[in-house]
Amino acid sequence: MVANDRDTARRHALEGAREIAALVARARGRATARVVLFASAWAGEGTTTAVWAVARELREHYRQRTLVIDLDRRGARRSTRGTAPGLTEIGADDVPVAECLREGPAGVSVLAWGGSRAGASPDLDPLPALKRVIDACSDEFDVILVDARPILDDPDTVALARLTDGVVVVVEAGRTRFEVLERVRAALQREDVGILAAVLNKHVRRIPGWLYRLLLQ
Repeated sequence: MVANDRDTARRHALEGAREIAALVARARGRATARVVLFASAWAGEGTTTAVWAVARELREHYRQRTLVIDLDRRGARRSTRGTAPGLTEIGADDVPVAECLREGPAGVSVLAWGGSRAGASPDLDPLPALKRVIDACSDEFDVILVDARPILDDPDTVALARLTDGVVVVVEAGRTRFEVLERVRAALQREDVGILAAVLNKHVRRIPGWLYRLLLQ
């Protein structure tokens, strides 16, 4: 039963990734590239997994030139952090953006948080650097996905979302309470940031209507 539930959850997660990839592929961005920020309320809800599932769909099924920007200061499992310059060097050292891009899984390009060069600050304000990256990459890529820190953990996330065309909110089934989602929606609305979609992780049924109604109203 547990194995069946896990298989069902994986199937629904893949279906959700395909739906969001289709939405992003059709969307019109403010720049040449469509820029979408993924974030959860709290850490550990599966944001990075959701970002990469959508990135693969965009690259493999829609042939979209896709860039993933990883804003996790603590380290990423799938990126090249620690071996190459990244966002911190772009912001602190004025390193060219092109020098910081690396190829990730499925031909998706990756820009890590960085910090590989001496003197790069892990506490750097990411806003100016992210704006510079979006400006530099909007003609080279069709889609830019931002893997952001949790909205209620890091106030920078909502400010960063204002640079994008909208947010995909990642929710872990059975963990994130209704009241928490209300806080997430209110925080984004205060900054006039639109919510494009929601991802429900680790759930054995399709995303319920109440979640969409709450977040997208």
